[in-house]
Amino acid sequence: DHERDRLVLRGATPPFDRLAGGISLPRGAGIAGWVATHQCAAVVPDKFADDRYTYLPELKGEQFTSLVSVPMLSGPDRLVGVLNVHTRERRDFSDADVASLQAIANLVAPAIENAQLHRRLTQREHARERFAERLIAAQESERRRLSREIHDGISQRIVSLSYHLTAGAEAIGTD
Repeated sequence: DHERDRLVLRGATPPFDRLAGGISLPRGAGIAGWVATHQCAAVVPDKFADDRYTYLPELKGEQFTSLVSVPMLSGPDRLVGVLNVHTRERRDFSDADVASLQAIANLVAPAIENAQLHRRLTQREHARERFAERLIAAQESERRRLSREIHDGISQRIVSLSYHLTAGAEAIGTD
């Protein structure tokens, strides 16, 4: 979330997928935050021994030991997110593992960015539609108000003036 400078969990494997959108960290917090800030991979064979690790009970981090975290870049310095891979057993991720995950992250990043842009465009279109609906409703309300004013105000004055002119004409006579 670039606007609030936070990392938000947007996707995960079951059963953690139900937490998508509900967990966030300030950018820079945790290992994923460090990766987002520095835009380089972090290989962590034992996350409990890493000072950057932030425990989130909802994610049941105690069940996982090792992780590799790579930035998801859609272009130079265009961070879309962070891809994390965890293992239950301790694992020393190889350079080839990291390169493969980075390649996957960089392939997925433009698709995520396009989806985000599409979502923002859709939100703006809906906002524009709501604005147009409110504008039309305001115009109709003003038309009704003017109609009532013409009917109740000007029309009554014209009728009253007509009666007065008729009465005046009758009072004057023909001479």
